[in-house]
Amino acid sequence: MVVAECEQTRLKAKAEAITEELKNSATKTATTALNGINSLLGGNKVNRLEKENKELTNEVEELNGQIIKLHDDMQKMKDNYTREMNRANEQHLQEVNSLKQILDKAYQWFPSFKQFLSMERECLQYGFSEEQMDKLLHGHTINNSGWLHSNEYRRNALADKCFGTSDKRREA
Repeated sequence: MVVAECEQTRLKAKAEAITEELKNSATKTATTALNGINSLLGGNKVNRLEKENKELTNEVEELNGQIIKLHDDMQKMKDNYTREMNRANEQHLQEVNSLKQILDKAYQWFPSFKQFLSMERECLQYGFSEEQMDKLLHGHTINNSGWLHSNEYRRNALADKCFGTSDKRREA
């Protein structure tokens, strides 16, 4: 019984193989016949399509090469930008350090310099003009009337008197 089933399966597989071979042979024959008919009529569609396919494949390869080149160029630009930014940052830090050294020397040479900077900042916050502030810092008296604003106390104050040193103080 098992032998009969095996024989039947073998025959069935053999029949399927023969059928597959016939299908392949028929397809090849049909393609050959179609190519022959097309060549007799003056055009070979399959050859034309294969040629177009090769051209498109070449075009895709060329575009892929251009994309790779663009990626490389972009990476080079990024690297150059990073190098330039690092260089600019280093230069900026050097300039800041140089200015700090100059300021430190100015503080040593002129001990009241720090106080003058603080007074300048306060005068500007209170609403004094640059000209008024310069007069005050040079020891002159200024007349001011109007409102002055204090950021420290967050309020305005009426000013109607002289600021600075008087002539009597300068003489003493």
